[in-house]
Amino acid sequence: MSRLKQIIFILLIFILISIGKLNAQLKCNEIYGKGQNKIYVATGSPGELGLLKVLAEEFAKDHNVSVCWIKAGSGKALKLLKEKKVDLVLVHASAAEKKAVAEGWATRRTLIASNEFYIVGPRNDPARVAESKSVIEAYRRIAKVKARFFSRGDNSGTHKREMQIWHKAGIIPQGSWYVVTKTFMSKTLRMANDEKGYFMTDSSTWIVMRDRLPNLRILFKGDKLLINVYHALCQKECNIFAGRFIDFLASEEGQRIIREFGREVYGEALYRDADYAKKYEEPDEEGVLIIEGAVKNRTELNLRDLLKDFTPYEVTLVEVTSDGGYHGAFVYRGVSLRDLLKQVQIQKKSKGFSKLIDTGVMIENKQGKKVFVSWGEIFYRDPERVLIAYSYKLIRPHHLNCGKCHTKEFYTQILSQLERPVKMPKLVIVDDFYTDRCIEDVSTIKVVETDNFTVHKKLERFYSNRIRILKNGVEVGEISELYGKERSEVKVKVLGEGRGYHGIKVFEGVELKEVLKNLNIEKTLNGAVVVYGIDGYRGVFSLGEIFLSGERVFIADKVNQSPIDKGGKFVVLSSGDIFADRMIKAVSEIRLIFSP
Repeated sequence: MSRLKQIIFILLIFILISIGKLNAQLKCNEIYGKGQNKIYVATGSPGELGLLKVLAEEFAKDHNVSVCWIKAGSGKALKLLKEKKVDLVLVHASAAEKKAVAEGWATRRTLIASNEFYIVGPRNDPARVAESKSVIEAYRRIAKVKARFFSRGDNSGTHKREMQIWHKAGIIPQGSWYVVTKTFMSKTLRMANDEKGYFMTDSSTWIVMRDRLPNLRILFKGDKLLINVYHALCQKECNIFAGRFIDFLASEEGQRIIREFGREVYGEALYRDADYAKKYEEPDEEGVLIIEGAVKNRTELNLRDLLKDFTPYEVTLVEVTSDGGYHGAFVYRGVSLRDLLKQVQIQKKSKGFSKLIDTGVMIENKQGKKVFVSWGEIFYRDPERVLIAYSYKLIRPHHLNCGKCHTKEFYTQILSQLERPVKMPKLVIVDDFYTDRCIEDVSTIKVVETDNFTVHKKLERFYSNRIRILKNGVEVGEISELYGKERSEVKVKVLGEGRGYHGIKVFEGVELKEVLKNLNIEKTLNGAVVVYGIDGYRGVFSLGEIFLSGERVFIADKVNQSPIDKGGKFVVLSSGDIFADRMIKAVSEIRLIFSP
């Protein structure tokens, strides 16, 4: 054999061995369903205990898929995902999961279930673990007497949690009493039973195996550190069927299976559903949100604070921007911006005008993008209309193509939006028809005042026959009559915060955006207009609510079919406001302001 042929032969052998190793790694422990599209799922206990089997078989009934289960603890499962050897994982290693998402090789992190950890041990409990007040104390008691303790030592979610508790206890476990098994939960439990040692097991496995473990009993449970939360994660390029399986896990049907699994056989469910697990979800501590500006109390919050201290709201948003781009449909969960501002208390420096309707909020994200939201949008709408969201759930279509009404290129672009990660916290403005202002990765909320001009209450005649429009202090236009075919009507229930209900009035005029369009005013998201009455009474309207909102900011010259005389000639109002305090009468000026 020539030298070249020998080299080629050796290379072929090497390639075949490599392929063999890869196939060995991807050998399915079990396969569920008989569909043509195979999904590779790596997980530990949910596969061992049969939960994955029930979920996968139910999912396969309506999808042309088969699900290959790769038995792996959380550490190994995430490694397989990173190496793109599996499509998705079901894991319980919060810090590692967040790191995977942050590094960009995992996506679609979705809360699906939880159980808890128990400290089990010999019935005579030589370390007196049952007397512990916390899990940290329990670990310290075990280490103090050097009682035999079994550790999986396999970088699984269970092992990661165990090491976290040792660290909090200030102990480095080592010595002959500390036994590392390098194997799975059920086998380690059997070893602990045979040798009458201590072990931290998950509750699901314990329920299944307890009748076969005569030498062990539960000695400690109930500490928050022992809550065990499961997430599903997908590859960055999450294939359609893997994504659909994650959606199924989070759906009501999937959640029903999870919270009922095991009840008929063992008399109790093996897992809790996502709603229960939300109470123990660990938000990203790095997501610091600063609230500052014209407030009494400058405040810094993280996502944990948003979950803990405020009433949650859920809203659905179909994200289409004004350039026609579609960016997905989501159910967002978050807190009302109104509630956040109430906590810090808006405090104006100006004493000449006590109302807050001339203030607004400039919201900025980590990338430097700024969005202005007016006080009226926040406080004169229902509280869930403007949210700071801390979590989201994707809304997927039931069909994967729409060839009858769209080209393949169009729908491919639509499907690509289904897998994009959304960075929290996110500003969600429900009333905007176009979602340009719904920015992600919010870092700063700054309350801003727009003027300190004093209101003059005693005027000979409360009337202005023209409106000056100024930009950066320079007059760029004037309105003395409302002409044009854009004229329309808006019906308003007039309710003042101070003076109550004043009936239904029909205003006739034009939308303010039509006036600004004619003056070539740009639709900047960080801009606003301050509308002044001749007496100095004023209110702020964001350019976002003027140009993007489904509500109407209206400039009227007639009310109930008659020209406006008292409090006229012009009135500016918002059709979406609950209260009429932003109804500016005898309008004399409109000033445009922009963030630097």
